[in-house]
Amino acid sequence: MRVDKLLEQLKIEHISKGADYLVHCLNPEHTDINPSMRIDKVTGVYGCFGCGHKGNILTDYGYNPSIVDAIIVKLKKKISRLLVGGLSVPEGAMAFKHEHRGISPETYQTFGAFTHETYEGRIVFPITSREGNIVAFLGRYTHSDASPKYKVFPKGTPLPLYPPKPDLHKGSIILVEGLFDMLNLYEHGVKNVVATFGTSTIYKKIEESLTPYELLGVNKIYIMFDGDKAGHVASKKIKHLIPERFSPERIELPDDMDPGMLDKGQVDYLMKGIYG
Repeated sequence: MRVDKLLEQLKIEHISKGADYLVHCLNPEHTDINPSMRIDKVTGVYGCFGCGHKGNILTDYGYNPSIVDAIIVKLKKKISRLLVGGLSVPEGAMAFKHEHRGISPETYQTFGAFTHETYEGRIVFPITSREGNIVAFLGRYTHSDASPKYKVFPKGTPLPLYPPKPDLHKGSIILVEGLFDMLNLYEHGVKNVVATFGTSTIYKKIEESLTPYELLGVNKIYIMFDGDKAGHVASKKIKHLIPERFSPERIELPDDMDPGMLDKGQVDYLMKGIYG
């Protein structure tokens, strides 16, 4: 059987690279975010440059129903692990130790930011669950005019509210839209800020999203979205969706202002108005 036909029958995505096919590692114990296994197009011999897993796809996974079923089960388990967590920072990652967009190296390191050749041109943040598992990586281009500005790895992974365990202040958290909105406020001393990564997720699962914070002791939620029409509309909608026991309250920013643009003086002024 031809290697490409077998890959198609096994529903394994593959990219032609010279004499080989490039695929995600077939080892179910290896969380291979980016394809790192090569399969010889003629012989079927394969090897992973990440974990060392090797063999021959023609003899190891030769087509028959039982083997195909086994491969599908392995792939499903692998996808399941990606969705619930268990990702790890790739080998060779370099801690991001520079000031960028007004954020200090110390703050970047608090949130585990790194760079890696796989994510060329991006600062990458491990997004963790409340259990401490890495559920996704969020990469942001260092150049603001690049597109897309943000990219999630693995692609399509839903992002939880982040961070999962902020330092509460008077039993409250402050919701902002973006990661750098959160980082900027944190940089200026506001440690109880949480990024929603947009609004669609929290719209759909408001109770599920906020329950972990309630268990931490949150009884008050402030909503500080961008000071534009979309931000105002979204914050009003979310305020009505958040259960009354959280006493939700909106903080309106001036037009065309977002939390990521505020300087230390503006942040202190806002916090004084909120907390006294």
